[in-house]
Amino acid sequence: MDTSRLPTLRLAARKAIELKGCVATSQIGRGRPENAFLGLSGPYEGDCAVRTAKHGWFAFPWNTDHWGTLRDSKFVLVANYDDDDVPTFVAVRFFQADRLLDAFDAARQARLKRGLKVSDNTGMWVALHEYPSLPDNDNFEALADWVVHIPLPLDPARVPAAPAALSNPPLGLSIAEAKLRLAAHYGVDPQAIEIVIRG
Repeated sequence: MDTSRLPTLRLAARKAIELKGCVATSQIGRGRPENAFLGLSGPYEGDCAVRTAKHGWFAFPWNTDHWGTLRDSKFVLVANYDDDDVPTFVAVRFFQADRLLDAFDAARQARLKRGLKVSDNTGMWVALHEYPSLPDNDNFEALADWVVHIPLPLDPARVPAAPAALSNPPLGLSIAEAKLRLAAHYGVDPQAIEIVIRG
């Protein structure tokens, strides 16, 4: 999958949770791209990891003794294209993180029992859909609380720039971008940032 398409998947995940009545605040910084980790308020309250799936597979990294951002999350959104080559919509699934944590633990133990390697600091991929030849590592979609289909194309004005474009930022920032960057720098919610322009 072309990584320039990942921001669209993340934006679709954010749009899906907003359709469920939540206010989603992107928690950028610490190596996280826009919309990869969200703070949620509303019907769902807490931190939410956003994962992108390729051909129906998604991953969390095993970090020596825990599942990285999965451990730090209350919820998880997994977004995947209906067709990776010619997509018409993004399927967004919502999970309780504790249910996924248990399932990832079981999948890891099943792999280790079969003599397969699970490397530290590397993503362990699991399948959303059912694959009978991969017991304990498939059909994760059955754990989802709900799924929302977000039609494509998304409004291009709301799609964040690809990470490569961020290395050469434009000369100016929008107020929203400035608030996000200031919030990330100072470790506060973007809604706590006020910008006043005089003149």
